[in-house]
Amino acid sequence: MMGLVFNIAQDVVEATFGPDVWDAVIETAGVDGAYTMLAAYPDDEFESLVRAASGVIGISQTDVLVMVGRRGFGALLERHADALAGRPDWRTLLAGLDGEIHRDARKVYPEGELPRLDLRPAPDGAVAIVYRSRRRWCDLAEGLVLGVGDWYDVSLETRHVSCRRHGDELCVLEVRER
Repeated sequence: MMGLVFNIAQDVVEATFGPDVWDAVIETAGVDGAYTMLAAYPDDEFESLVRAASGVIGISQTDVLVMVGRRGFGALLERHADALAGRPDWRTLLAGLDGEIHRDARKVYPEGELPRLDLRPAPDGAVAIVYRSRRRWCDLAEGLVLGVGDWYDVSLETRHVSCRRHGDELCVLEVRER
């Protein structure tokens, strides 16, 4: 996992709950807590932080991942503002994720293991996102999608149609405007 994601998690927790809460998360997780944006860190260290944040903050691990994704999307864009170029709405941004945006991210973060996101039209104008990653962090992806909606000032609704964590073959997230 790239240090950038750790940095964003820290930014979100500190901005939402304060630096003392992040310090408590680090202590509870039993990790060093110093992360460099371009370095890679073990996935289990991020998972330890999520578990610790869940306990310290008092919300589920799912809610921690959604919160980090949603509130961290703006911070991610601050570091990569060019991702919005030529993307006037949430649909075009999501449609460009696996192509241009992830391709460009691989140039900056060659050690990064990015998920595959395949978009498919769904009924009633919705978009189905097929999320593929060995990490099974579709809740983080859901939060990022909600953050995209917030960025474009559009209220998005998400629903997990299927999830590998629940025994399904694929993680599929349905997204629609409310």
